[in-house]
Amino acid sequence: MTPVQQIKQHALDNYNNGWDYIVECYTDEEIQQEYLDVCDGDVTKAIALIQEVADYRNEQSEEARREIEANTDTEEEKPMTDTIADLIAELLDANWDFDHACRKERESKDAGLSYLEELYKADQQPAWDRMYAAERALEGLGIDVREAQRKLDAQRKAA
Repeated sequence: MTPVQQIKQHALDNYNNGWDYIVECYTDEEIQQEYLDVCDGDVTKAIALIQEVADYRNEQSEEARREIEANTDTEEEKPMTDTIADLIAELLDANWDFDHACRKERESKDAGLSYLEELYKADQQPAWDRMYAAERALEGLGIDVREAQRKLDAQRKAA
């Protein structure tokens, strides 16, 4: 077996121990240039060098896993999260319906079509009521809807 093949075999044998990136991302030439050439062709030294990177990647992965677990809802928290998600979805849906009705009203005014204006006004109030109810419910759960919208708008502008 060539030195590159030895490293690739070691990577396959240790795929789930942080060596997956060697198997998935490195060509034979890259293994040769970035590890074997740096280690003067010594396979043992190259494996040790790669192991340092694998250990670092494993630490980072474990830290990310702990962070995810710490921020994942417990069984007690899940119903509240689901309620908040449902209310936000309702708020967004009602907001879209209201905007759509307002846009159609403006179009009907521009065209001088008052009967369409009345038709879309009938859609505005139910959408407005749904938005208001969803906002109040979210605020009842301690979520400042206006502040959340300001933060979202700021993020969009920055992007």
